[in-house]
Amino acid sequence: MLLAKKGILTIIPTFQDGVSSFGFDSLSQQAFRRIVDDVTSRYKLQDLEYYLGGLMNRKQMSLV
Repeated sequence: MLLAKKGILTIIPTFQDGVSSFGFDSLSQQAFRRIVDDVTSRYKLQDLEYYLGGLMNRKQMSLV
């Protein structure tokens, strides 16, 4: 809720192989791409900068 109040959109994806997925396989990558494409289209975010990141084994990971 705190992130939403600050205007930050948070997406927590679940991939086809379940919650234990690390998202490195090609099916998970394709699913994640569809999620990003859907969200950017649905919320008209195409012209905005965005950051991808997350937590993995309690270490922060960011992609720009």
